[in-house]
Amino acid sequence: MKHQKLYTAVAIVLFVVLLVCSTLGLEHLLKDKNNYIKYNQFYEETENFDVLFFGSSRVLDGIMPIQLWDDYGIRGYNMAQHGENVLISYWQLKNALQYQTPKVVFFDISLFAAEIVTPESEKETQAYLHKSLDHMPLSLTKIRAVEALTEGFTVNEYLFPLTMYHNRWNELTAQDFYEAEPAFKGAEDRVTLEVESDADWGGDEALDRETFDPDRLYLDKVIEMCREKDIEIVITCMPAVNMKLQTYFYPAINSFEEYCDEYGVTFLNFCRDDAFLNNQTDYADGAHLNPSGSRKLTSEIGAYLTETYTFDAEASARVQEQWDTAYENYRLTRLAEIRNCAATQDIYGYMMLVSGTKEFDVRVSVPSKDYIQIEDVKTYLEELGHPLSEASVDESLAGVTFTLIDARDGSVIEEHTFGL
Repeated sequence: MKHQKLYTAVAIVLFVVLLVCSTLGLEHLLKDKNNYIKYNQFYEETENFDVLFFGSSRVLDGIMPIQLWDDYGIRGYNMAQHGENVLISYWQLKNALQYQTPKVVFFDISLFAAEIVTPESEKETQAYLHKSLDHMPLSLTKIRAVEALTEGFTVNEYLFPLTMYHNRWNELTAQDFYEAEPAFKGAEDRVTLEVESDADWGGDEALDRETFDPDRLYLDKVIEMCREKDIEIVITCMPAVNMKLQTYFYPAINSFEEYCDEYGVTFLNFCRDDAFLNNQTDYADGAHLNPSGSRKLTSEIGAYLTETYTFDAEASARVQEQWDTAYENYRLTRLAEIRNCAATQDIYGYMMLVSGTKEFDVRVSVPSKDYIQIEDVKTYLEELGHPLSEASVDESLAGVTFTLIDARDGSVIEEHTFGL
């Protein structure tokens, strides 16, 4: 009888274990992999990052940590997510600091809305919240985040994503079975071009404190959380041409700057101080940078970090090897993107990907003098440091021809021709 009870108990335990493992395995298979892949390297890192970046898609597309590593030896991770307002970023930060203690945190307030998700919210808004929360391991912080950001509605959907993704079996792709190593340390690309008109900062007007409520935006909590852990906090506003056209925007951002002055916190307003960008070449749209723009913004941030803070001069051999491998993965990903632009005859995408890079250089030739007069192509080539001239003319060519060169050793990789 005792043996029978023992067998029964063991069988029940095994069944429960198998059920849990099967459920977790099924959840992993069916869940949307994009944001899990984005954050995997963050959770896998056992040594502290030097800097973490939080914010909306303007940060996600605007700051390239792998470039910070190659140019400045700074190890960073881009934690930003699409549609992420300052309340969600607060919880992202709180979760991240359970796993990392960086030297510096960049916290962006470009999307300074303080809305929470409600049953009436648009599906897109609810989907954005999943992107920010699903990757978080189940913890008391995640539970509190879900409760705070949804007022408790459909809590299970955000704590146990299988309840949302259980019908996704017919949408599975190869990526669901083979998760490729991400190349950008949490960042992403918008390989598109939208020429923007110049827009000036609106002025020095700020909001009164009844309208501008830092407590509602969790700003005090963000700053105090960093200070408690001896982390330097930098508040930022990302570049966005179209936001400068909105009359409500600049008084609000000026209020953030006044608030940061009172708190003794650095505020970097890249929306106002954006002279390093070219509106003809650097925007994917009025609110997001393309690779040409992100390269410039990342360089500005790298220069600021090295001038302001002291980081460890030498990373451990393991970290050095890991980041050098990540950089080579990034370089190969860039090369694949360049080739894809060549295959699809996307000359503007091509030019923004090779513009100002340390990885690649180009020589440019055109079949006739007429090409020298195409204004937007000329602008990009001037950005590349390859302005067209009569010396660029080669009448044997079928179109604008780029000779892609490996910047490390000067060897020719291949040629790509675009017909205009």
